[in-house]
Amino acid sequence: MNWSFLTHGAWDYAADARGYTQGVMLDYTTPTWALRFARTAVPVESNGYALDEALGIHYGDQIEFETDLPLRLQHGPMRGSIIYYRNKAQMFAYKDAAQIAGIASTDYLAIPRSEQTKTGYGITLMAPFDEEAGVFFRYSKNDGNFEQYNFVEIDQQWSVGGVFTGKAWGRGQDRVGVALATNDLSQAHRDYFSAGGKGFFIGDGVANTLNYAPERTFETWYRWSVDDINTKVGKLQNSFSVGWQYILNPGYNQDRGPMSVYSVRWHSEF
Repeated sequence: MNWSFLTHGAWDYAADARGYTQGVMLDYTTPTWALRFARTAVPVESNGYALDEALGIHYGDQIEFETDLPLRLQHGPMRGSIIYYRNKAQMFAYKDAAQIAGIASTDYLAIPRSEQTKTGYGITLMAPFDEEAGVFFRYSKNDGNFEQYNFVEIDQQWSVGGVFTGKAWGRGQDRVGVALATNDLSQAHRDYFSAGGKGFFIGDGVANTLNYAPERTFETWYRWSVDDINTKVGKLQNSFSVGWQYILNPGYNQDRGPMSVYSVRWHSEF
C-alpha cells in the first residue's frame, strides 16, 4: 500500500492529483521484449486536478524497454526493464531555495515558476517463482533540480521485495508479500526544506527544522484466500488481508518516527 512500492519512487510520472492523465502511447511487444513510448499531460498546477492539454508545450515523455534476460528460472526467464522520463512544465528550481522557501511556507502555489525540464530514469529486475510469486529489485533517480510536480517527494530510491505463496504450510492460494525501500532527496531538495520550504506532502514550513536522514520503509502483508461463493452470475472470489508498514525518518526527518501503519482489507470479485 505504501507509495514507495507503487512504481519507481523517483519517477515523477505525469498525472493529476488522483493519478489520471491523457495522452498517446505506442507499444511494440514481442514474446521476449517490448518497447513503449508515451506522451501524456501534466497538470496545470503542481499536483493539481486540471490537466494541461497543450501536449506540444507541457508534457510528460516516457520511454521504456523491457526484455527477457539470459538467466532462466523454473517458471520463466528473469525480466529486466529500463525507463527514462522527461517532464516539461512550469516548475520552480530548488537552487532558489533561499528566495522561494519563505513564500512556500505560507502559499506553495504562489511560488514563481518558469519553463523547466525535469528528467530521470528507473531500472527494474524481476524473477518469477510462480504465476503469482516472485521477487523484484528497483532503482530510480531523477535530476533532483526541480520541484516534485506529479508524484512523491523522492529523488533517488532503492527498493526490493517479493510475493510468495503459502504452499509451504498447506495454503497454496494464500499470498504473503514483503518489501523494503530507501528513499533519498537531492542536496538541492534538502536545502529547500531546510530553508523552510514545503512540498504538497511534506515540509515544516520553518527554517532549520529538517534533521535530514533517508526515509526507510518496510512493508509486509498476508492475504488469506476465502472459499468462493456460488451465485447466479458466477463464482464470487473473496480474500482477506492484513498489512503492516514500519517507517524510519518519515518526511526525511530524524526527529520524527519511527512509525507503524496497519491495514485491513476485504476483496471480492466475480
